[in-house]
Amino acid sequence: MPDLRSELGVAPPPARYRILCPPGWRRVSPEELIGEEATSRFRAEAARAGRTDLLRELDTMLDSARTALRTHGVTEVYVAPSDEEGVRPPATLSVAPLALPAGTTLEQALARIARGRPVIELEGARERLHVIEHERRHGDADELVERTLLAIAPVPASDDRRAIVLTFTALGATRGGSAGAAEAEEEDAIETLLDIGRIMLVTFRWSPS
Repeated sequence: MPDLRSELGVAPPPARYRILCPPGWRRVSPEELIGEEATSRFRAEAARAGRTDLLRELDTMLDSARTALRTHGVTEVYVAPSDEEGVRPPATLSVAPLALPAGTTLEQALARIARGRPVIELEGARERLHVIEHERRHGDADELVERTLLAIAPVPASDDRRAIVLTFTALGATRGGSAGAAEAEEEDAIETLLDIGRIMLVTFRWSPS
């Protein structure tokens, strides 16, 4: 969501925190992520299907993501492990600081970021996490699916003026809205990735100073 937080400001990392990742997940720098491809599985499947249009759409999305990494001061990114063929699931968790401008309350910021979407409290989380879930579809037939969990964690003792933004993004390719078994399987795969993201967000903790 590179366009939704741009007017809210970016600040240096506001506090220490920790996130427990599933086995094999690792933390990388934004620069390393830009140099790698987190979407090799999707690329391979699209290439086998002869869908060069989806590959072009993916490249456009990746360019936007690289711009967002720089614009929002992303400090680190977590990526999934590769399988035996060296292919990684198309999912990432990024972390960035957020500073509210003078005169803007947290509630106002959340409303502006959500743009009408529900803002929920993550079930099972021990820290305050305001979560916004959204889906975007790309391609001529809306076949490239991008689903995101955006979690805003206000920094303790900051009077809700500072926060950390955790963004879990999963990609998938559908069959243009068909209701067949392959379509259902792909939707299940995306939802499984999002479940992993929810588990990771639940483990978020602020660390002692």
